[in-house]
Amino acid sequence: MTEEQLDFEYFRDTQLHAVDFDTGVLDTIRDVTGPSGKKYKQRRLNVGSINPDGYSRVWCRGSLRMKHRLLYFLYHGELPLEIDHIDRDRSNNSIHNLRSVTRTENNIGIRCKGRKKFTQEELHEICKLIATKSLSDDSIAKMFSCSRIAIMGIRHKRRHKKVADMYF
Repeated sequence: MTEEQLDFEYFRDTQLHAVDFDTGVLDTIRDVTGPSGKKYKQRRLNVGSINPDGYSRVWCRGSLRMKHRLLYFLYHGELPLEIDHIDRDRSNNSIHNLRSVTRTENNIGIRCKGRKKFTQEELHEICKLIATKSLSDDSIAKMFSCSRIAIMGIRHKRRHKKVADMYF
């Protein structure tokens, strides 16, 4: 059993108060001791925070975990390696929008868009933005209408190495 599955089982057994699989909303409950020593139940509604990639995450046993993976596990009782948002909307965690897929199937939608071809000017501008460290890869990708992975490839010199070497 993986660490992620253990975290999800812990969440189900100790933190979960209510779940709406149609909307992907999770409510939690925990025992809390107030300043006066009085014990009470604290309920949190619609838990989760959005990461820079647009995925919602929740705390499970001290680790941040992807909410869509937790919901899939709670509904199906299993945890596949890849879970796809059918409509490509990362904030839509309805159980009807989640499906188990292979890595290849999950990447088909990304590959269909085609690889962005950068001009030399765009490459230099991207490298300048990466070097300043003022913007995230996701922000730079949006500015140039490309994927975050394309920007990471430049940052880590997997792509366009000659231009990237000039900046970092």
